[in-house]
Amino acid sequence: MSRQLFPRLSDDHSVGQFRINGQLVRMLVYILSVGNITLRDREIYSENEFISDDESIHADANSTQTCRKLDDLDVSSVDYPGEVLVVPIWQTVVVVTIYAIIGIFAIGGNGIIISMFFIHKFLRTAANYYIINLALADLLVASLAMWIKPVEDLTDGWVLGTFGCKFNIFIQMSGMCASVFTLSVISVDRFFAIVLPLKPRITKHKRKALVLITSIWTMAVIIASPLLVVFTYYEIQWKDYTERICEDRWPSCESFIVPLSKKFYWSFVIVVFAWVPMVSMSVLYGVMVHKLTTDQLGPTSMLSRQSLIQTNARKKMVRMLIAVLGMFVLCWLPYQILCLINVFNSVIDDQKVQKLSPFIFAVNTLAFANGAVDPLIFGAMNENFRRAFRVTFTRCLPHDAWSLNERSNRVFDIDSARNSTVAESTINS
Repeated sequence: MSRQLFPRLSDDHSVGQFRINGQLVRMLVYILSVGNITLRDREIYSENEFISDDESIHADANSTQTCRKLDDLDVSSVDYPGEVLVVPIWQTVVVVTIYAIIGIFAIGGNGIIISMFFIHKFLRTAANYYIINLALADLLVASLAMWIKPVEDLTDGWVLGTFGCKFNIFIQMSGMCASVFTLSVISVDRFFAIVLPLKPRITKHKRKALVLITSIWTMAVIIASPLLVVFTYYEIQWKDYTERICEDRWPSCESFIVPLSKKFYWSFVIVVFAWVPMVSMSVLYGVMVHKLTTDQLGPTSMLSRQSLIQTNARKKMVRMLIAVLGMFVLCWLPYQILCLINVFNSVIDDQKVQKLSPFIFAVNTLAFANGAVDPLIFGAMNENFRRAFRVTFTRCLPHDAWSLNERSNRVFDIDSARNSTVAESTINS
């Protein structure tokens, strides 16, 4: 059992501080009714006393004085009261197929975007540095964290140990924060370039872009670092079964009440570092669209060819960025809402969870799918990336076909280069 980036509703055998269901109530009552249960060889704390290793306590179901965890109890003589997860073959095929498709597009697409950036010098503009950083965040999540989700859904208990328990959640949170911060920097940069072109911008030069990107990842790592501490892997040895659990344990002595620190952390991260930037970016892009639309209403006959190219380049860039932001909100917002519902509801009915399990699976999958959609948007709506794709893959053709395509595209590339020079100066100005 585990907790994903945001604690899931689909953990059927969850124990600890996150939630308790009817089955666990019966299990706990059964365990505590056995009699004297010896604590494992570890120290536990009470409000007024210290209990050492060689002492034992009488487990009272109504006792709230001792700060206990379920894995402190020695249940090696008790049969496992839960049910071992058995996944049907058809479900395995569906889950693996869906995540394989998402993985191919996410890893392959973002890998191609990043490769094009390093292969073609004309793509290395300050504005594209942020696009590449966004692709890097998607690639990081897709290659290091996404595959853990189907493993978790198709296996009984957490099978990836302590490192996987902490590393999985850390990568997901870091990637999400880096994506939000990168989109925010891009929107502010475009706002100043289009609405306030005379104002100085800190995002104009490549060196400053690298400094901002470094700051983005530093902030993302700092925000995600508490999860490395609170997420814990442990095992409960029953008489006939070893239960492997990965869950977040926040400072609290209330075993089945969501700790205040947990509510504060997830609420703060989602509202301040996700929803506030999303709303702010939507407002900024709305102002930019209004500005570009208003400019378009003027007498175009008085505009020079260069001004037309600049205006069109700005419109295309804004359309692409709005599409990227829209897909990010569409893919991540349901996941974030589900997280808050999960955090603020400590008691969840198993029957409701079972009925909602297809919806929960769809929400989790949609969040990971965002990384597969972004490369398609860049490839479809960015003329310079399309040009880089065409040049690169044309060279992969047989020599005769390559020569024919090279000659036929030579005139186009000369004119495209001229337009791109003007457009890139507009985007970075």
